[in-house]
Amino acid sequence: MKASKALLFSNMLSTEQSIEESGSIVSFEANEAGNADSVIVGIDPVQAGSGDPSPDNVRPISGWTGCQVQRTGKNLLKPNKYQASANVLTLGQNDNTSFGTFLKAGVYTISYKTVSSAKSIYYQKPNDSSGTRISTGTSGTFTLAEDSYCRFWLYLSTGVLESDISETMIELGSTATSYEPYSGTTYPISWQTEAGTVYGGTLDIVSGVMTVDKILISFLATGKQDNFMYTTLNQLQYPAIKGLNSGVICNRYPVKPNITGSETNAGITLYANGIIRWVEPDYIDKTYQEFNTMMGDNRVEAVYELATPLTYQLTPTEVSILKGMNNIWADTGDVSVKYLSAEQCDFLRTYLLMKGVNL
Repeated sequence: MKASKALLFSNMLSTEQSIEESGSIVSFEANEAGNADSVIVGIDPVQAGSGDPSPDNVRPISGWTGCQVQRTGKNLLKPNKYQASANVLTLGQNDNTSFGTFLKAGVYTISYKTVSSAKSIYYQKPNDSSGTRISTGTSGTFTLAEDSYCRFWLYLSTGVLESDISETMIELGSTATSYEPYSGTTYPISWQTEAGTVYGGTLDIVSGVMTVDKILISFLATGKQDNFMYTTLNQLQYPAIKGLNSGVICNRYPVKPNITGSETNAGITLYANGIIRWVEPDYIDKTYQEFNTMMGDNRVEAVYELATPLTYQLTPTEVSILKGMNNIWADTGDVSVKYLSAEQCDFLRTYLLMKGVNL
């Protein structure tokens, strides 16, 4: 059935019959080609570094002005190849330096076909000084602990040419299966004009409806009591927080359930009434003015969950679904996908045949 025909009658169907899949990567088999009912993308703040934030371990927080949504078939690797030298063939891109293949955290298998012999398969992430060998054969499994851009290459045996290597594929899981050509589409979405930088929320790219439920705030102290500095969301003219420490992450302090006057360790609390308290150990005996002078333009930053989320309308984007295996993911967070169930496909087929439409 052609996708356009399915769309003509999709509004006749109950959405309760749609299948919904969610996760870091959504993988599913579709009975028919068509378009997704919805693709909801999570937007999560990104915090650099590791460990508890502290005055000695400041961890910057960044948001998003857009996202990249990918839809592929079983094969996640673009068919591009680049012969960097007589013995090195880069897979999935047109050069030997960029990191053009984005993969979510997970287990993957890479495979290829050769008419001759090749040596080792390697992958490399941007922060790696050297690559990691996956296999010395024609397939191998690797695990990414976190989302990352990667590049992949083969060390070739003497005399092996780019044209000798074919059917390159990366797939989910730890087992190499039969080759399937790459069939991928990238959907670049920007919301900088409508919503600016977003630090938390969701976007259904099919309907274009964006819900922002977290914001980033930056602040200095407006007072000091006992050992803690304080200010309020009201004084800073920021909207209300959903509840005590709701969704809070901070660049400079670990989140604590209750900052009291006797606290001496670094920490921060955002109370449900909008009061913000934090402890800077080196400034327990100093005034809040001295703290502000020390901080200068490097204000404290925190993300929190809004009591009342904000809604924006973006331009809707159709997301195509392949007949057979589909993989859908986004660089900003998890995704949730709704697509036609087998029952809906059967209904559409029967209805169209009754109307004399040639399928």
